[in-house]
Amino acid sequence: MIDPEKIKEYIKDKPELNILYDNMDQFSEDLMDTIIPMVYDEAKILAPSIARDPNKIPDIVILHGVIGRLLESESFLELRNQLQYQDNNMQGVPLSSKQGQYTQLSQIMKQYFTQMLSAMATASFYQDGWGASWSNSTDMDFIGFGYFGYDPYSMLV
Repeated sequence: MIDPEKIKEYIKDKPELNILYDNMDQFSEDLMDTIIPMVYDEAKILAPSIARDPNKIPDIVILHGVIGRLLESESFLELRNQLQYQDNNMQGVPLSSKQGQYTQLSQIMKQYFTQMLSAMATASFYQDGWGASWSNSTDMDFIGFGYFGYDPYSMLV
């Protein structure tokens, strides 16, 4: 399983950098301990062909899934704690207005997560079916004419 400290390092969730959080971590260890297994379970659902051995899923894939869930969790908190108040002649001053930004970034991270899982599942399919996965250097050999007994270069001679 991915180390929560790697995630905190990547998103810069360090007490000394969290001035508005009174120099505390934004995301608790308990939240991390809840979300990390959820992301591995989500990977098993979205890509069962690669989820047989979750330890083979690269940390970068799980990292994006965990960050997406952390930001989604924070958007729930922001939404729940939105408050508007009046100050002098200004009406409707929001106490917190970051819920939309947390939601948007959460969706971006989840999209990266699902795209990477999909690419891994595709590579796994090719590996299981043909014993190897494709790469850009072999696209023309596999899809190209030589595979079907046709040599496109014979017309040039």
